[in-house]
This record gives sequence, structure tokens and C-alpha cells, in this order.
Amino acid sequence: MENLSNNFATTTTPEELELRRLAKRRAGFKTHALVYTLINIFAWGAWFFSNDADFQANAPWGLTFGWGLGLTIHAISVYLRPALISEEREYQNLRKERGL
Repeated sequence: MENLSNNFATTTTPEELELRRLAKRRAGFKTHALVYTLINIFAWGAWFFSNDADFQANAPWGLTFGWGLGLTIHAISVYLRPALISEEREYQNLRKERGL
């Protein structure tokens, strides 16, 4: 089996380093989304199958919406922010402003 860690070490161009950083962030988000989904399935299943007298009040709404908000912010920071705030775009804008 090929050692992939050596491939990361030989990356020298700034574009490749940026792509690897973005790939790592996207993989982190996908892991976050998977854990969110699994925990919510468990929490809602436990709530649904419980014999709790106060059935509606103990629903895991806070978990779902609170963590969902955090997951949404994470998605925006990974998928939208790089397109909105690009270092390369800012660099090109500065070069244009200074006539370079």
C-alpha cells in the first residue's frame, strides 16, 4: 500500500497547499455532519421510544436546532467563505488598485 503522507510532504506550490487545506476542512465538515446525524437519530429514537410522562417537553429540540445552527455555520465557513473571501482575489484587487 502506498504511503500517502509522503505525497502531502512533497506539495510545494501555494495552490496545492491551499487545495489540501480546503480538502481537510471539507472532510472535517463531512465528519461533523455524520456525527450530527447519528447522534440526532439516537436522541430522537430514544425520545420516541421512551415512556416519559412529559413526552413533548423532553423532545431533543435544543440538541437538533442548537447543534444544527453550529453545523450550518461550519458549512458556511467551509463552502461559502472561501468563495466570498479569497486571498488570491484580494491580492489581485490590491495589485489592480496599485497599478501593478
